Amino acid sequence: MTAGSPQTIRWHIGVLLAALVVAAATPALAGVFGSGYKQVGRCGPFARVAVRTPSWLCVGIVAGPDQGVIRPRVLLEVAPRRFVITDMFGWGDDGQRGRVLRLDVATDGKATVTVLFAGLTTPHGLARGPDGLVYVAEPDRIWRFDPARDKPQRDLVLKDLPVDGDADLHPLKNLIFDATGALIVSAGAPTDRCEAVHGNHASVQRPCALTDTDPRPRAALWRITFDKPGGRVASVQPLARGLRNSMALAVHPRSGLLLQGENSLDVFARTPALDPPDELNVVEAGRHYGWPYCTGNGLATPEYAQDRIDCRKFATPAALLPPHASPLGIAYYAGAMFPELSGKLIVGFHSLNPRPGNGHRIGIYDVDANGVPAAKPPQWLLDDWSETPGLRPQGTPVGIAVAADGSIWFAEDVNQTIMVMLRP
Repeated sequence: MTAGSPQTIRWHIGVLLAALVVAAATPALAGVFGSGYKQVGRCGPFARVAVRTPSWLCVGIVAGPDQGVIRPRVLLEVAPRRFVITDMFGWGDDGQRGRVLRLDVATDGKATVTVLFAGLTTPHGLARGPDGLVYVAEPDRIWRFDPARDKPQRDLVLKDLPVDGDADLHPLKNLIFDATGALIVSAGAPTDRCEAVHGNHASVQRPCALTDTDPRPRAALWRITFDKPGGRVASVQPLARGLRNSMALAVHPRSGLLLQGENSLDVFARTPALDPPDELNVVEAGRHYGWPYCTGNGLATPEYAQDRIDCRKFATPAALLPPHASPLGIAYYAGAMFPELSGKLIVGFHSLNPRPGNGHRIGIYDVDANGVPAAKPPQWLLDDWSETPGLRPQGTPVGIAVAADGSIWFAEDVNQTIMVMLRP
């Protein structure tokens, strides 16, 4: 298969989907909590795992398959040592087996997982509103619940979000509340390059109306306002366009700047250095960020290069990430536990692509006073995370949450774990 061809991309996506579905049915392993991790010491009250870190930080495993964790994506602290987690079950799930979980962690490290909601379709996004309620995103809807209740009830917020059935490349929705209390919702591109038929790159649309002009755009962020906190939806408006897949969102705690992590095109060039980079973008209302025409700093998509697209008219990324690194979780650090990280941006690189070396890590970026990341390579917070049978699996970080005590928690979907970073 020619690198970058439709056949290559379909093979890559097919292998990924098959691996995720098979992993969901795989029996527990012999490691800690049925995971693939061997204990190599202690990290606070938790078993420590063999991932390279700075000397002032360690990684502990909190929960895994033994606690019933299947495919965790995003986690959100709702009270001390209590988290809400979306567990999407797996890609291609037509049985509505996704769940929302509650994780309670005792001071001795014992983790208890409770199923709050079941029968969901690939839930992903979580956000705590100014009303104290937790907002949950499934591909076609957003609903909310009161995390203080032992048996919470779902309250529908918005339905009929755009999703193109089983053929949709990016059906998952992500959520975050901005500094004004509006809810920001991602609507990823249904195809890789705005093809009429996914994978048929000769069928790209000119122009790409579904993101450029559609009043309900894909490859976009939407902004939802309410008549009051916890009230009815007052408006739903496009915020920014040309963003292929916004699985990582963060709001700077002081400036209110909205930052997006962009999963860029599935282009695998003959020379890996020519693969389009993933991106960190400062989101500004009304801007277009280039998908499907341009990526990175003015790199034209191969299928649109003949159209002489002027990439200068699109917003420029704040920082370029390694190609295919898949930033699925970002968070500004404002905690007290790690003064070494004060004010920095934490970025998780998930990456299940066939080009090794760009994912499976968590990095940190310096930012300016407004939260704009520096345009330089990251320092690695967690790395040396490749698969070593009997010791550890390959890292697959997704959601990242900074707890009130400054500890850093994250989910690994493929490895079916919940992890925490503490001081040794």
